[in-house]
Amino acid sequence: MQYAPKGSLRQNLCKVAKIMWKEKLELLSYIAFDLKTIHSHGIIHRDLHSGNILQNQLYNAYIGDLGLAEAVNKVLAKSNGIYGVFPYIAPEVLRNRGYTPASDVYSFGIIMWEVSSGRLAFSDKNHDLCFLTEVCNGLRPTVAKNMPQNYIDLMKRCWDNDPEKRPMASEIYEVINSWKNNYEILLKFNKFETILEESGLMHPQAVYTSRFISLNELVTINSHAFCTNGIINDNNKFIENQENSKIIESQEDNIPIECMNKLMLGIEKDKAA
Repeated sequence: MQYAPKGSLRQNLCKVAKIMWKEKLELLSYIAFDLKTIHSHGIIHRDLHSGNILQNQLYNAYIGDLGLAEAVNKVLAKSNGIYGVFPYIAPEVLRNRGYTPASDVYSFGIIMWEVSSGRLAFSDKNHDLCFLTEVCNGLRPTVAKNMPQNYIDLMKRCWDNDPEKRPMASEIYEVINSWKNNYEILLKFNKFETILEESGLMHPQAVYTSRFISLNELVTINSHAFCTNGIINDNNKFIENQENSKIIESQEDNIPIECMNKLMLGIEKDKAA
């Protein structure tokens, strides 16, 4: 069992944003490696966000909280709704097209933005059904001017609206590794000093815990008339349901412990190789 003396990436975002670009890339390569390994075992994480990226040091990390991960064929059979932390949920998942490795890659793109900015994604937004509709329509975090273009390009590929256009985790790992091991590229990266912008007040309805969205709510999200015509009843009902409900974790939603042990053993062996 691994321990995380530094806590989660979410807790350390301000500090991480201030470290050198080589260390930022080192951190992201650890995350990309774990994601690549998880996918190679036929597993989709389904709930990847900075709160379950655990850190031993500011420049390294590993993916935790695989409680929502499932074998790919099991995921495809699920159809009663979705779970997730809203800013990290891929648009195709919100369209009820199911989880795929590409939906994890979307979440990785949001994490890339947080690592470079030192801020939680969409912390100024109300995380309601209107927000999720905006995500489906292309809303993404604002890209700062102080990011290297290579980095921006990869990040935007990761959060592309079309999952077919996103890179695989293995490609992400290879690209980031090539950057951190290339002296000339690192020199270019280091010209972009991280400037921490004022994050402002967090919206009182910005929620960074996993929440359930029912099929009916997914239909509402995908209704073109939802926000543009000021139809707020469904949104108010959703907020009320969220306040009065708790996420119920079932054994069905977890990978059997034997499977999990094998998966984590595989990750450790791959890291040692």
